[in-house]
Amino acid sequence: MKISCNIIRDLLPLYAEDLASEDTRALVDEHLHECEDCTNVLNTIKQGTPVPVERAPESLNKVKKIIRDNHKEFTAEKKAEIMKEIGDVLWYCATLSHDLGYTLDEVAQTNVDKLRSRMERQKITGSGDNR
Repeated sequence: MKISCNIIRDLLPLYAEDLASEDTRALVDEHLHECEDCTNVLNTIKQGTPVPVERAPESLNKVKKIIRDNHKEFTAEKKAEIMKEIGDVLWYCATLSHDLGYTLDEVAQTNVDKLRSRMERQKITGSGDNR
């Protein structure tokens, strides 16, 4: 039975953590034997992606300080500083997305779909990821 790479990549985190059933492991093993791309994704998952979590807050702190100290005035210099920080965060997001087998387009579309669903259900405010 031919299983698509997308399905195998959905299973790889469970496989990598030894949480998949014996049948699933056999299916993934068979696919990995024939697919170098999915084998590379598995190796990346096992290595992990070093994402310094302090990067995003650093960017947000710069924006917060500009709002606080400069009365929301973003000079060209401050905008350039923030843009560099956003670039760093974007690089980490792109790397993590790639390591998980997603493109940034897929991540962005998933977020748009999530927000659209919340708006349609009038759940845009509040808290919780799955509201």
